[in-house]
Amino acid sequence: MSTGTDRDSAIARAIAFLGRAQRPDGGFANLFWYAGLAPVEVGNVFPAALIAHSLASVPEGRAVREKALDFLAAEASPQGIWQHWARGEPRQEFLPPDVDDTACASAALRDAGRPVPANEALLLANRDRRGLFYTWFTWRPRWSGLAHARLVWPQLRHLRTLWPLFTRTIARVGNVDAVVNANALFYLGPRPETAAIPLYLVDILERDAETQCDSWYFNRFVVWYFFARALAPGHEAAGRLMRRKLASAAPRTPLETATAQCARLYWGMEADDALTARLLETQLDSGAWPAEYFYQGKDCYWGSEALTTGFALEALARRPSRR
Repeated sequence: MSTGTDRDSAIARAIAFLGRAQRPDGGFANLFWYAGLAPVEVGNVFPAALIAHSLASVPEGRAVREKALDFLAAEASPQGIWQHWARGEPRQEFLPPDVDDTACASAALRDAGRPVPANEALLLANRDRRGLFYTWFTWRPRWSGLAHARLVWPQLRHLRTLWPLFTRTIARVGNVDAVVNANALFYLGPRPETAAIPLYLVDILERDAETQCDSWYFNRFVVWYFFARALAPGHEAAGRLMRRKLASAAPRTPLETATAQCARLYWGMEADDALTARLLETQLDSGAWPAEYFYQGKDCYWGSEALTTGFALEALARRPSRR
């Protein structure tokens, strides 16, 4: 059985690691793997958005969180939208902005009381006829409004790059992905324009389709984390399903353990002492937890020690949400 002293020590060591790992601009290096090759460090917006959210539960991490939020604010486009590659990365200008990074960065700023760009209209213009969000901000076969057209117009300069992106990878102009929609719901909240999302997510849970519901996220524990933070505590149909799944789940890795514990806490479940003990046992001497595949492309993967550590910190520090 772990003690509060053990947990406090683990949190302090993990915060110290994140402080060392954080780049001068406040971002965090991500690891990028091609299948069968060694990982390389890249600059992505997403890790800073997720780590800033996780650190909201960790008062000791305030300084790291504030720097990450500074980074996110600086990475916003003039229209208040984000994309995956950070500024300075050679691929940055060739990738369209996306709803996932935009929703997560916006929510992290909002929850910290920081100014958030006026981007809701652009997000809401990027939905299909069912009311679900497309993953990419790009051209649509139907008119989506002048602001949306102005956002995507510059992409015409990069058609030679966008064509293979949308034809040779898992990216498609019409991608509608479940975790991306969960993150849009988490940012925008319940409103008529997001009413289709909970029904969509509950259907996935009922069909046990978590590992096939998104082009980029393939681990059910990671999917449960994002579903839980978007749906808890107000969507009881999802809560009944997820509490049952979480109660019988057997995470294998530190990332799965951390995201399972966080999902439990979002749904008002008690922290599982066995999961806490496993996190404490798997912390590295550096204070981090191991890098794992977190999201993916067709034959490539992203993840990092910093990302796993952010989720582990949230799992150790968060308290159950009120049901």
